Amino acid sequence: AELDEADRVFSDATFWNKAEAALELLKPVNASLSVFERDESSFSTIFNTFDT
Repeated sequence: AELDEADRVFSDATFWNKAEAALELLKPVNASLSVFERDESSFSTIFNTFDT
């Protein structure tokens, strides 16, 4: 039953469209977090990643 549900979800184009949209929304956050985690990061560099 769980395998059938997983197969249905993974075969659904709507699922992948929504997943792609979510990834696009998270890209700027991920980029800013990667800047934040650098040793040489500063507030202005982090702020600039959101400002672009």
